[in-house]
Amino acid sequence: MTEPSESFINSASNVKSSSVSLIATQKNIMGDDSLQFSVSQPNRVNNGEVSRLPQPG
Repeated sequence: MTEPSESFINSASNVKSSSVSLIATQKNIMGDDSLQFSVSQPNRVNNGEVSRLPQPG
């Protein structure tokens, strides 16, 4: 991991994340049209270790 100058994270290791998305489209249901259905889960951390820097003050 790089060390940005303005970060609250001290270190991270073995971080694993996942996301999923499903899109279904059906065209020409009743003429010149289309129906689309979509579901998604944003990226989320499943496993790993992160340590943060101490708060100033």
